Amino acid sequence: MRDLLIFIPCFNDGASVGETIVKALAVLPSAEILVVDDGSDRPIAALPDDARIRILRLPENRGIGLCTLIAIDYVLAGGFRRLARLDADGQHPTERLPDLLARLDRGDCDLVVGERINRGDGHGAMAWARGLARAYFACFASFLTAGRAPQDVNSGFFAMTREAAQVVGGFDLRHYPEPELYVRAARAGLRLASVNIEQHDRRDSQSTLGLARFVSMLYRFHVFVADILIARGR
Repeated sequence: MRDLLIFIPCFNDGASVGETIVKALAVLPSAEILVVDDGSDRPIAALPDDARIRILRLPENRGIGLCTLIAIDYVLAGGFRRLARLDADGQHPTERLPDLLARLDRGDCDLVVGERINRGDGHGAMAWARGLARAYFACFASFLTAGRAPQDVNSGFFAMTREAAQVVGGFDLRHYPEPELYVRAARAGLRLASVNIEQHDRRDSQSTLGLARFVSMLYRFHVFVADILIARGR
């Protein structure tokens, strides 16, 4: 059985994904890499010529939920023991991947989340709103899972076992993928744990979370919560 697949979703982060890959393989040389280009309209810079790296390009932007399910299918079909996710923009600390995997390998959890302790949002009204929204999301996630969800339900830095991937592969992740993943995982009986991390600054891009996307994010989260509550009431 192959050991670890590191999944890197990429949307218009083509200039930084190569550096992310190099850093990941320097830390975990036995890992294999799957880059899922989610319909980027900017080219991906030349990637290292390495048999451990695979890239899959989608013809249009389909969202991180579908990209995650593609990676899970790849893990299950390829016989991998573990799956980890890194973002292409360099914010996830690749040097902490071994800590997530070590926590996973203790055997008392199925999915480990890197909880950010320095989610610098900047200043002003949008920064305040983002912080308030995160607290709101965490509160709802805790309610829906009886406290089993991580505090940082927006984190995309995680690792899971093959057994967890078999469960997650059946989830609907189209509304708001990260909270959906963690809430549905906890409600399905998977054991979640967390490791505190410090995220890095983006290497070559600005955050795209403006007002319109922020409102859309709130809407999608409430659709997801309503879906859970309706299913629970049946």
